[in-house]
Amino acid sequence: MEHQHRIRSSLRHSFSFFSLKNIVPLCAVLMMSACASNAQKIPIVTAWKNVDLSETNIQKSIKQLQESLNSAAKDMNITNCGDLSNAQSRQKFLTSLQAMKSLNPALASAALLAKTQVLGSIQDVRRAAGELQIAMTQLVNALPPEQFNPQNPEQERLNRINVEAKGASGLINYAEQIADQLQRLGG
Repeated sequence: MEHQHRIRSSLRHSFSFFSLKNIVPLCAVLMMSACASNAQKIPIVTAWKNVDLSETNIQKSIKQLQESLNSAAKDMNITNCGDLSNAQSRQKFLTSLQAMKSLNPALASAALLAKTQVLGSIQDVRRAAGELQIAMTQLVNALPPEQFNPQNPEQERLNRINVEAKGASGLINYAEQIADQLQRLGG
């Protein structure tokens, strides 16, 4: 029981970074899960399948957010930032947007459309993160205490998922900065 409590506490801490502003969709998902958590435990196999599905969904939503950011760069005629796959290219994009002062009406309109697309993709990542959090909670509830062992091979898998989730959080923070700059430019 003590192991389970430690793991739950660790998971809550690991996924707390998704408590960013404007997370109404995530709260709705979590409220639904709270109602469902009072129900019977799910089998371990089902819990792992839910984790796998949730991990796949967050990977897809992260890729979509990256594509939205790349599209926003193209829409703003910013070509010096590459594919935004690393911190340096992301900083170039952000710096280029911050340096822009005024835009012609067509580019201002493109900025607002790009902002809408980026914000939609951010919400998709948040939703997928909420689903992953629920799946991880279900897994913790389904696993017997003897499986809460750092030497367990599944622990490596859980650690990898945690790293992916932290990467998603960083990308969300970056994308929010981009969306703010696009809003400023769109007027």
